[in-house]
Amino acid sequence: MFHISRKTRLRAVIGISFSFFIAEISVGFYTGSLALVADAFHYLNDLIGFVIALVAVQVTERKTSPADLTFGWARAQLLGAFFNGAFLLALGLSIALQSIERFITVEHVENPKLVLIIGGVGLFLNIISALFLHEHDHGHDHGHGHGHGHGHNHSHSNDEESVSSTSIHINHLHVIAKPRKHERDLGIFAVLIHVIGDAINNIGVIISALIIWFVKSPSRFYADPAVSMWIAIMIFGSAIPLTKRSGKMLLMSTPAGVKTEDIKHDLEAIPGVLSVHELHVWCLDQRKSVASAHIRVSDPDIASFMQKAKIISECLHAYGVHSATIQPELASSGESRGASEEADSAVTTETTSEVQISAEKCGLPCGTVCEELKCSPSIMSNPTIHKYGTDDGWHGVIQEGGEFPPEKDRYHLYIGLFCPYAHRPNSIRHLMNLESYLPLSIVKPYPKGEPGWRFDATYPGSTPDHLFNSQFMHQIYFRDDPAYKGKYSVPLIWDKKTSRIVCNESAEMVKWLPHAFTSLTGPPDPKANLDLYPTSQREKIDSIKSWLTDLVCNGVYKAGFARTQQDYETHVVPLFAALNRLEALIHENGGPYILGSQMTELDIFAFPTIVRFDTVYAQHFKTNLGSIRHDYPVLNNWLKGLYWNVKAFRESTDFRHIKENVS
Repeated sequence: MFHISRKTRLRAVIGISFSFFIAEISVGFYTGSLALVADAFHYLNDLIGFVIALVAVQVTERKTSPADLTFGWARAQLLGAFFNGAFLLALGLSIALQSIERFITVEHVENPKLVLIIGGVGLFLNIISALFLHEHDHGHDHGHGHGHGHGHNHSHSNDEESVSSTSIHINHLHVIAKPRKHERDLGIFAVLIHVIGDAINNIGVIISALIIWFVKSPSRFYADPAVSMWIAIMIFGSAIPLTKRSGKMLLMSTPAGVKTEDIKHDLEAIPGVLSVHELHVWCLDQRKSVASAHIRVSDPDIASFMQKAKIISECLHAYGVHSATIQPELASSGESRGASEEADSAVTTETTSEVQISAEKCGLPCGTVCEELKCSPSIMSNPTIHKYGTDDGWHGVIQEGGEFPPEKDRYHLYIGLFCPYAHRPNSIRHLMNLESYLPLSIVKPYPKGEPGWRFDATYPGSTPDHLFNSQFMHQIYFRDDPAYKGKYSVPLIWDKKTSRIVCNESAEMVKWLPHAFTSLTGPPDPKANLDLYPTSQREKIDSIKSWLTDLVCNGVYKAGFARTQQDYETHVVPLFAALNRLEALIHENGGPYILGSQMTELDIFAFPTIVRFDTVYAQHFKTNLGSIRHDYPVLNNWLKGLYWNVKAFRESTDFRHIKENVS
């Protein structure tokens, strides 16, 4: 079949368009037809677009390029398509404004027969141009389709290796992903939609001329600005998608149908790959996609990494990425460690493969000077949330406009049902109906001597780690801060979006968690009276919470972990004095809550400790100068009232976990 090159076709279309533009603009001004003038200027814009497309094709086909253009002229056609779209948008706006003016001030169109002839000639020429361009576009797609056959011409000598490699990909998302469809050449496609748009505009010009010629009503002249407005709308309809598509590619968006989350999932599923970060996938042009990534591996042998690199390349190839830069990061032995949850238990170690380092941590960190200039700035830049490499806790807040905005399916809460401190946010979670916003992973109680709290789905009431399938709680901490030196406690809120810990301070959570998701859930029913920190009571709440926390909530642990009799007596006496004070306070305010009819933070703080007092603390911590049941009747009634009358407290209490954690 006779083949005409892209450049020849574009030159032919440019010649046709230029000739017709001269004729149409002349007749438009002569007859006073805005529709004809608008169509002529549309042709002028098309002409500029055709020239840009031709230049882009010529530049793209150059075998050499300036040294400072490391990708050559690969993006020239995208740039041309974007400018084409921008020109069209400007032209459409101009025509729309002129059409509105003509609706207000109607002008007569002279010699509609001449307008009709020009419209007919334009339609014929545009059909010829469209056939030229469409045939080319089809031929290009067809040729590209044949090109894929080459990719399957593998040597049979590698069959065994191929089978082994294929088995690794069985659970990868690219196995079930739909193959990417080949997209049209945006440079030629831009020219094609110009021509098709012109053809439709010519039909509008013809209709306008026929109405003005044959209809005798004075309103017939409105047909001209009406067609002009139609032309403007058609221009917008073609220009907006073109500008959007080419603009996204110029902004280095991911290829259509490809999700970086899927690629990351597949790469991290490769045996020996600990984590993937600094992952970027973008369109170089319409056919070529490029990727770069940092890959942290468990085996420090570079030869072993080359085997993994081949599998990584196969994964990327399945997503249509055939050019990739992979930076290996060999895990250090210091990343393989574990720890006990108790203050004086020994620190144990585990193999590096058990530790999943955070996707945001780089093994080849840049200096602080260039931190803000990196593609993916470090998340460790806010010391007010956490000082990395220290024993500092995490102090983030979920709030509108903050670093951690409220979003559904973004956050995850880690707790232990035995822990009174984790009991606090869990009771708020139930109280404020946040179950769908804060899903749980629950560690099990553990016998002394094990390396910290563990996840165990077989233990009633506990769960696996639903996010990372970790074995121990300390592994969650190491995902965010591999050099963390503090305790691996619960509660902990994890941000899935940034792979960071938000907060692990229960007292801080009690402050902001009740209203953290109000923008999504709506404010609580005023009848429920769930303002836990009412303005009128704040000074009193803060004053009571100070001694309640120090002498009661923490006091039981100070007495229980005392190493000497003197130390024990120093803490146990103030503990029971504070219980006497709390008993009198509830009695004075009349219940059913500590401050009377209004539930407050004080109830959230006190309940987890008091509900454990007789069951655990009096027996195992020897805080047995008295019991809640026999010696504090008001406090006992307050406790039973919360447990039986407030569903949130009952649902968040598990006596089996509470008892077995200290057995």
